[in-house]
This record gives sequence, structure tokens and C-alpha cells, in this order.
Amino acid sequence: MQIWERVRHFLVVVVITWLVWYAADRRVTDREDFTLRIAVRTTDPLTTASIESPKPSEVKATLEGTRGRLDAFNAWLSKNQSAVIEYVLGSASSDPGQKQVASDELLAASRVIRDSGLDVIFVRPPLITLRVDRLETVKVRVQPDFGGVSVEGSVVQPAVVEVRGIPRRLLDTRLADRTLRPSAEQAIRQWLTANPDKTEFTIELPLSIPEASQDVEFSPAPTVKVTGRSVSLLSTAKKGPVQIVFAIPVDVERQYIVRPAESANLRPDIQVRGPTSSIEQLTPQQIVVFVEVLASDVSGTVRTVRRAPRVILPPGFELAREMQEVEFELVERSTPSGTE
Repeated sequence: MQIWERVRHFLVVVVITWLVWYAADRRVTDREDFTLRIAVRTTDPLTTASIESPKPSEVKATLEGTRGRLDAFNAWLSKNQSAVIEYVLGSASSDPGQKQVASDELLAASRVIRDSGLDVIFVRPPLITLRVDRLETVKVRVQPDFGGVSVEGSVVQPAVVEVRGIPRRLLDTRLADRTLRPSAEQAIRQWLTANPDKTEFTIELPLSIPEASQDVEFSPAPTVKVTGRSVSLLSTAKKGPVQIVFAIPVDVERQYIVRPAESANLRPDIQVRGPTSSIEQLTPQQIVVFVEVLASDVSGTVRTVRRAPRVILPPGFELAREMQEVEFELVERSTPSGTE
């Protein structure tokens, strides 16, 4: 019984000692480095603020506090990996323009750092550059950018939309002419691919202003309907007759004669696709068509070959339809009499 009492007393002492040590360790002041993402906003609903520098919007900060608070902050960051340290600009600091804020002041004033109970010791970079701007409401025209698709008779409904919450600096630069030019090329190409027998199209085109640091609102809707007719910039035409020639290696030509099959058409017409504006000026003399004879064609016992011609066209043109194969025979040249 006395042995059990001694063991129990020993265990109690060990547990109490560990608890005292652990509590003391949690109260030890320490420092740790963190990489923190930052953001800024204003309390004025008609003002926007964004971080111009650094890019990306993050700082490297040295924080000081008890080991327990540092561990708790680490656990919070691990759980909230997309979290940002937000700095709120008061109304007194919301005048439009570029501003610089000390990085340590920005962190110390944020709610996350205040709630953590940690002190900001050092921050890199030392200064944060902010851009404060007024938000405006304006009406803009919508003129789709059709890119490489030629379109005629296009109509946009509505042709004018109201944009709310757009920074003034964008109105002075990107939208100085009060015209929004959303890209429509991909949407039209997708429509034409899905409707190959039609040239008239109708698409719904979303509106956006990616340069704005916050979401803007479009009225009456964030999309417009675009209708029109696509105009092909390419045409297909028949050119010919074009002479087909044989490209023969010198060593093969010394020993063999190329004899086309009786059914082979060596002056065919070919289908060419190219710019509508210049395809009529393309002449057969500008087109090179040849059948390549290979040294390997004479390596076997059978020397009858079928091969598709190769076509060389001026830049901007292409073959619209594959040509038929040409059949030919390689006939060994006879040895001149009196020689061996």
C-alpha cells in the first residue's frame, strides 16, 4: 500500500511539473516570420482603394508574442489559407489619388493582427502604395470587337448601357471615349461552328471591365444581344490545268526511267482556297505540283509506285481538296551496246 502511495505521489509531481513547464513555455516571448497577403478598402461606398505596390499584394512580417499566441496565429493561417490582412481607410484618408502607408502601421491597424495579440516588429517592404479613386456612374456605348471575323449588318441590343461603380481613372483613360468594346470573335466562331450552314448569327455577349478592382454593375443587364452576318474572307476556286512533274534523285535517274501509268492525269485541275480579294489573280503558272521519287522505290523487286503529289502555293493560299495519287513505274535503263 505504501508503494502505491509513493507511485501516485510521484505521478502527481510529474504531471504538475509538466503543466508548470508547459504554461511557462507558452508565456515565453518569441518572434516568427510570416508571409501575409494584404488588402485595402474604404468606409466610403463611393470610393474605392487598391494596392499598386507591392505586386503581388503581400508582405513579409516579423511578429512578436508569446509562443502560445504565435502558434495560434499559425493555426489560424493554416485553416484560412485564402485570408488577407485587410486595412480600412477612414473617410479622412479617402481623397482620390496615390498614397503611401507604412507597412507596419497597416498591419498593426488591421483587426486580424489586433485580435492575435501579436506585435509587429518588422515588415518588408516598409511602404505600401495605394490608389484611391472615386466611383462614378456613366452611360457607355457597346461596340463589339469582332477580331478576325468579318461581320456586316451587326446590331447590338441595347446599344447603350449604364455602368455603376466604375473608378474615375478608368473613365479618364480606358473609357475616355465612353465606348465599351467586348471581344465577340470567339463567341461568333463557336456559333458558326455549331451552325455551319448559316451566316447570320445571334449571340449573347457578357459585359465586363477587368481593369476595375471591384465589381461594376451594368444596367439594364450584364449582357447584350448581338446579331449580324459573317462574311467569309476566303474563297475556293478551281485552277488549272497544272502540270505535274517528277522530282527524281540523280542516282535513280541515271539507272531508271519514270513511266507514268496510262490512267495517270498529269495535267489536272486543283481546288485552291485563299483570300477572296486575290484568288482570281492566282494563275496555274504560280502553282508547283510534283511527285517525289525516292531512292527506296528501287530497293525491291516491284517498282510500281502510287504516291500523292505535293503542292507548293504562294503565301496565303492552301489546297482545298486532296489530289489523287499518281501511279508510275520505274523502268531500268538498258545498257548501251558494246559496253559492260
